Amino acid sequence: MLENITRADFADLEPQALTLTIAGRQCHPHIDTLKEFTAHSERPHAPFTLILTAPHDWRYPQGIYELQHPTLGTLQLFMVPIGLCEQGMRFEIIFN
Repeated sequence: MLENITRADFADLEPQALTLTIAGRQCHPHIDTLKEFTAHSERPHAPFTLILTAPHDWRYPQGIYELQHPTLGTLQLFMVPIGLCEQGMRFEIIFN
């Protein structure tokens, strides 16, 4: 299923559309960056990176976490914290 997810699945989502669950806590992360990049695999769709911004106190290590999407349902995704910004903690997910 993950190989069929495209950048378009995350484009133009309402601000509260996603729910991120980590360690029993939930938030509605903001989509900060959504960018396609050159394919280096046999994935049927263009690979892309998704950067989400969660609250400042969401300082969790990289790992597989649950993201609830309004049409794709529950996704178990590998997320990497990439640092704090003014808006909160940023996590990167790469669909490659």
